[in-house]
Amino acid sequence: MFVGAAMGMAVANLPGLSLVPAIGMGLAATCAAVLQLPLTSVLLASVFLQSDSLELMPLLIVAVVVSYVTIARLPEPSTVRLPRRSPLTT
Repeated sequence: MFVGAAMGMAVANLPGLSLVPAIGMGLAATCAAVLQLPLTSVLLASVFLQSDSLELMPLLIVAVVVSYVTIARLPEPSTVRLPRRSPLTT
């Protein structure tokens, strides 16, 4: 969650985006990607934002939907098995 908040702080200098909405969007998007629970991610971000949550709700919902759909559309990572090393003998 805090990685998303840090990413939100990093992009807060983009035109038209202030600090609190950027933090909320990063937090909500990261939670949606990791937990894969979109409704819970929106609610969790709104709890953290407290007084600003009502006016930021549309931004949070868009960030969660984009994050959730992106994660759902990405292919599963392939499992590559590396050969085991034999222990060194001395």
